[in-house]
Amino acid sequence: MSTLLVAGCNGTYIAEQIRTHIEDERYPLFCSRSLLEVVVAQYPRFSRSRWHSIVPLDDCFATIETHRDAPGVIILTSGDPLFYGIGMRLRSTFPDWTMRFFPAVSYMQSCFSHFGINWDDARFVSLHGRPLASIDAHLHCPKLFVFTDPENTPNRIAEYLLERLGELQAGKKKMMVGECLGSDDERFIEGSPNEIHGASFRQPNCLIIVDQQFEEQAGALRFGLREDEITHSRGLITKNEVRAAVLHRLRLPYTGVFWDLGAGSGSISIESARLCPLLSIYAVEKQQEQLDNILANVNR
Repeated sequence: MSTLLVAGCNGTYIAEQIRTHIEDERYPLFCSRSLLEVVVAQYPRFSRSRWHSIVPLDDCFATIETHRDAPGVIILTSGDPLFYGIGMRLRSTFPDWTMRFFPAVSYMQSCFSHFGINWDDARFVSLHGRPLASIDAHLHCPKLFVFTDPENTPNRIAEYLLERLGELQAGKKKMMVGECLGSDDERFIEGSPNEIHGASFRQPNCLIIVDQQFEEQAGALRFGLREDEITHSRGLITKNEVRAAVLHRLRLPYTGVFWDLGAGSGSISIESARLCPLLSIYAVEKQQEQLDNILANVNR
């Protein structure tokens, strides 16, 4: 049976379990060009003819198939291949291959460790090939770790936070960036969204967003806000019983887009957002007084 040896790297670290296989010319190597240079630096006799680029993935996987008769195929990637890495894609693409995984310390662990922050209560999101709006469901958690990419960079994310939350709410966030982790070019930067927005960063990088004023409400309600908990004007609010019936009839999807036209105080939108955090909700209102109420309710 064909074998895949999937190892993580962090800086110059290469798992001890695959070192003898790297020295064996029968084992082809798949990795990025930067990781190839790490291998060559440690194994000067390594023949570059054994190397294949890991991107684009479809071409990489097609080439791996041609090496079924090899004693094994080595794949090097950054961090932990099974933590937002290539591991699951390999398992689904090569179900009949034997696979062994050798993780390194992930970029996420390295970044949290440098800043001295525990990560057992953090959330994680990868923006590799995903829209920036993927972070919307996590904007109000205490700590968020983001796997960035060349398009969704820390400065672009900072700009998005300012647009999405406004300067008041975004100002409560601290952003911590790790660049080129584990390499000689490693660098760490922290600042407010306004400060990060004006900076530039080398690839690869990753990001921690910390809410400096986060207060978790024990037993916070998902549904059932009272009228006195929602800012509104002159009693102009969808009453409790009607709101409950409306939300029942809407049968909101887990994800998607919900338009609330003539949103008033935004009571239906607010309850919908609390019920379905991954739903993109647009509350549309033309009266300035009601717009002010909506913004107050969003912030609250």
